[in-house]
Amino acid sequence: MSVTASTFLKMKAEGKKISMITAYDYTTARLVDESGIDSILVGDSLGNVILGLGDTVSVTMEDMIHHGAAVARGAKNALVVVDMPFMSYQSSVYDAVVNAGRLMKEARANAVKLEGGVEVADRIRAIVDCQIPVCAHIGLTPQGINALGGQLENAFGIDVAQLVDVAHCGINKINVDTDIRLACTRNLLELFENEPELRESASIGRLYKDLKKNPKNFDPRNYVASIMDTITFGTVPDAHVQKVVDCMKDGVTESIAPLLVQFGSYRKSHLIEVVTCEQMAERYKKAGI
Repeated sequence: MSVTASTFLKMKAEGKKISMITAYDYTTARLVDESGIDSILVGDSLGNVILGLGDTVSVTMEDMIHHGAAVARGAKNALVVVDMPFMSYQSSVYDAVVNAGRLMKEARANAVKLEGGVEVADRIRAIVDCQIPVCAHIGLTPQGINALGGQLENAFGIDVAQLVDVAHCGINKINVDTDIRLACTRNLLELFENEPELRESASIGRLYKDLKKNPKNFDPRNYVASIMDTITFGTVPDAHVQKVVDCMKDGVTESIAPLLVQFGSYRKSHLIEVVTCEQMAERYKKAGI
């Protein structure tokens, strides 16, 4: 490993962008690592994506160790961050430190990530005091699905203001993708509740049935198969599919807009440099990556 938590602090001080991508296996990690990505996250989303579970609550320490170790074997340069699964740190400071240590020793992680704000600040501090880098998970947490129409146990959300108090304890990440998935699913549930005739629609009726199969499953990727042409190519065949598209667009806006304001990023999009894949490839080539 050539990238460390200290590398991130130096990059932040110099105003350099830090790249991160998710991987769950050796082959993907190796490809990502060779592309020059700074960090790889082994997320507990592997429960949904790899194990076919309806949520992340069911993911165990053994799951994270198994996949984390595979990713670590494929990553020679990138910093590997491994999620601490549900109830691996909530119960006590002792459990948090022990399980963080297991991820460092058994999964060969370079840092751990856990959800929460002020209520887990003591866990974060104890883990950091043991020389284990922590990536704080900020934004709406997956356990917040109940407030948006799902049936996930032990659901809660974290206020952004609370998270500022613990932001200095480690590397930070705004979990925007989860916010978007939750908001989109909530919007669609509300759509079918307010317009029940859409449940039998020829174009989106199957989407409704797939959505209702598992109330714990909030990830749109698990129920949009029936409108895949729209998702992939942007084709909108009728007004009913357009309603779904509008729900998705509104979900993105509702999730991102407040965060842009709260984190001081509003009206700063002009500072983002837009480059093509070809330009990025050329930069990597010049950098010897």
